[in-house]
Amino acid sequence: MPEVSLILKTNRRNDDTGFEKWKNAVDNEDARIFQNPIVDPVFQDLLKKSFLDTESYIEPTLNTLVDASFKDFEVVIVHRNPDAILDAVKKYNGFLSIKLIKEKHSIWHDLDEKYCTISNAVNTGVIWADGDLLISIDDCSLFPKHLLRELYKMYKSQMYGMPKAIKYSFTDTPRPSDSWTLREFNNGVMRETLPWRIKAGEIFGTGWGYCLPFSLNHALQVNGFDESLDGALLDEDGDFCDRVAMISNYKRIITIYPLYFFGHKYSNVKTSRLVRYNKQFRIILGQKPFPPKRIVANTWRPTKGQCEEYRKWHLKQFGEIDENFDACMRVPTFNLRELREKRFQYKHGRKDIGELVLSI
Repeated sequence: MPEVSLILKTNRRNDDTGFEKWKNAVDNEDARIFQNPIVDPVFQDLLKKSFLDTESYIEPTLNTLVDASFKDFEVVIVHRNPDAILDAVKKYNGFLSIKLIKEKHSIWHDLDEKYCTISNAVNTGVIWADGDLLISIDDCSLFPKHLLRELYKMYKSQMYGMPKAIKYSFTDTPRPSDSWTLREFNNGVMRETLPWRIKAGEIFGTGWGYCLPFSLNHALQVNGFDESLDGALLDEDGDFCDRVAMISNYKRIITIYPLYFFGHKYSNVKTSRLVRYNKQFRIILGQKPFPPKRIVANTWRPTKGQCEEYRKWHLKQFGEIDENFDACMRVPTFNLRELREKRFQYKHGRKDIGELVLSI
């Protein structure tokens, strides 16, 4: 069994043109990247190596993992439509240990099949991972050679290493900075660095989802990521980190090596109305819109009376109820440990645990 499992979640939009932009930039040595003072030379080097002979957006991340100095890991790729990247993943047979998993079903898929269900995707990865240390990452990540080794060493010392996330995006409109992100803009390129709030070497506030290490044991104790948060633009990674912090003494410490990202579009089709429903419902029930709200996720469900109470309140406040309202009231309940056990019972998986498409 591997020591580390990387859960690579893919949340691409169908109209995503990010890969083509970056591929063209690398092939043509675009001056916006390769002659830009805000662009890190390490990122430039990773781009050149990782995009060489690539045909799919999944390949640059996998290419940097092939070059990692730490080798005792597997990659669990969770995808809504795995057939779309099957041929690209097959290229890594003999170079990486990979499981390609079709994401398990979510109630939010019933509302809109394009829904960006991040918590559901990570929980699917937890079900199929075999490592002791799990690391949730995005499919636009570029890993420095020694970062995985550093993350594993810190974990063995009872620390969760959190790399600074340095993301580059093509944009014509610079955005102002906030308290959590440092943004720099030059020549049509935005550089974003997270986290910006650090005290005595430790992150304060919550964690974030670009590169999130956690143990399998801790994930099972808190029952994974809260999938009710897939129904709103809420802090699913921060919620998870807060609940893990309640049951463990692992500190989140910044690593020496950063993690780099090339920007792209995500499959975010959540509407402002869905966000409003979810936040209002939590507040009216006496919960904070941003947890910690409970130690164990995915086990709480509102009563019929609570739903009716909220329906009346919402009608009084806004004068309408639309077709999405009832969907927002359906909070998923399950036991992640039991779902993992089903994975060993059903070798190729099934709808409620995800389906194994390829193992190399």
